[in-house]
Amino acid sequence: MVKLVQCIARKPGMDAVEFRTHWNNYGKVLEELVRGRPNIVRYRLSTTLLVDENVRFMIDYGMPAPYDGLVEIWVEDAMLTTRNLRENPEAKAQMQKLGALLREFVDPEKSTMFYTAEEMTFDRPAGRTAAD
Repeated sequence: MVKLVQCIARKPGMDAVEFRTHWNNYGKVLEELVRGRPNIVRYRLSTTLLVDENVRFMIDYGMPAPYDGLVEIWVEDAMLTTRNLRENPEAKAQMQKLGALLREFVDPEKSTMFYTAEEMTFDRPAGRTAAD
C-alpha cells in the first residue's frame, strides 16, 4: 500500500491553540477533497500531544521538536492519485484552497510531504494485549 504523508510544523511565534484552530479547518477541507475519491482508501489526521514525554524524547535523544500535525492518506496508486488531483478542475480548485490554508499557519522550511510504501509489521485491536 502506498501512503502520502504530510508532516506539519506551525509558523514561528504561533501558539499551539492557534495552530490547532487552523489545523482542524485544514483537516475538514482536506477530508472533503479525499472522501469518496477513487483510489483513496484511508485518511488520518493526527495532532501532536502537548505532553512532557515529547520534551523528554527531545532531550534524551537530541531530537528537534516534533511536528505539530501529521496527515496520512493511503492510496492504491500514487501516480493515479496525483494525476486525478492535478487534472480534475474541482480537485484543482480544492488543492489551491488547501495551499492557501497551509500558508496561513505552516512553516514550510520545517514541514514536509512524501510518499511511502507501508509495510505492516503487526496490527492488533486497541485494548488487547499481545498475550490475548
